Amino acid sequence: MAHTATVAQYVSAAAMGAVVLLRAPAAARSPAQRGLWLAVATAAVAMALQLPVVIRAALDLTGSVHEVGLARNLFGVLSAGCVLYFVTAAAQHRWWRWGLVTSVALVVLALVLLDQVREQHDNPGGPSSLSAYWAILMGSHIVANTVCVHVCLWQGCRASAPSLRLSLWIFGAGTALVGIYWCVALGRLIIGEPPLRNLSLLMSLHGFLRAAALLVPLWGSMRSQPSQIRTLWVLWPLWRTLVQAVPHVALHRRRSRIVEVVWPRAPRRLAVYRRMIEIRDAILSLHGYVHPALPGAVKSRVEQLGLHGRSADAMTLACLLHVALRARRTGAAKDFDASLSHGWDSVNISGEESFLLELARAFRTPVARSLAGQLGGRTGGLTEVGDG
Repeated sequence: MAHTATVAQYVSAAAMGAVVLLRAPAAARSPAQRGLWLAVATAAVAMALQLPVVIRAALDLTGSVHEVGLARNLFGVLSAGCVLYFVTAAAQHRWWRWGLVTSVALVVLALVLLDQVREQHDNPGGPSSLSAYWAILMGSHIVANTVCVHVCLWQGCRASAPSLRLSLWIFGAGTALVGIYWCVALGRLIIGEPPLRNLSLLMSLHGFLRAAALLVPLWGSMRSQPSQIRTLWVLWPLWRTLVQAVPHVALHRRRSRIVEVVWPRAPRRLAVYRRMIEIRDAILSLHGYVHPALPGAVKSRVEQLGLHGRSADAMTLACLLHVALRARRTGAAKDFDASLSHGWDSVNISGEESFLLELARAFRTPVARSLAGQLGGRTGGLTEVGDG
């Protein structure tokens, strides 16, 4: 059992360290994630200072593990403070934040001052008697963890985003294990019992849960990556054709399809949204190139093919785009006071994305090119449309 507890310590510390490094760029960009990242980072340092290999190295180098024990406890207090800061970030009261920072600073100062009397807090096996040092340290952890668990459960039940709800619940579960750890340790000191040999398993399990909480946003992002890659890939031909005709709508110069998908200039979620905006702007720029009677004629022919609803809207707009693009390429003026009908909902982003994907597929079909060629010249007075 002791061997299992030791292995769990190493694995937990390694997992927390890896997650902290992995999430560092996101935490640097997002203030909302910074508190959680700092809480896990300081806890990871505290757990690393508890590893037997670190304790042995300190003993070999200095002949004492006192400094390691003090540093571990101070980082633990900082982690508890970061936990409170994270879970109470929704409270915009400046006095609360200053009170929290002041309280953490006072606890750290008290521990450092009490450390000067060389209390026996550097025992690798845990404290052997209750003292002011241990009472302050354990009391601060118990209070911080109790508040954290309460807030995580309360906010988690009210969170609208599933990822945030799951992250808060996992983080709260990990914090609850830390609270149990310190309550058991303090209780055994009060009654004069030695520390439990395998109590560190609770701390190791807490490390896994906090690392998992930090990974929840990343997991949500990873789950959406295949969908975003598919969207960028499918939209690219339509986007390229429209940007060639209306280049001013593009924010950046065009790159190859593979480069745009594999190495986008922005996070893929933003890259998809940018492509959607540019396609929509290009369609708006092509208003006026189509005779007002043409949309109705195209819609009738599309419905004769058995298409209805959004599929019919996508095929109709694809045909009209072919007509408008040919008119623009041949130098025709915007002679008509009519807009290209569309079927997207600008308020519903997912609905707009779904429609544009259907439009991109319809735009490349022979049916769209054929209908545009048959009706474009007859109804709009334009030359026959090619393949666009």
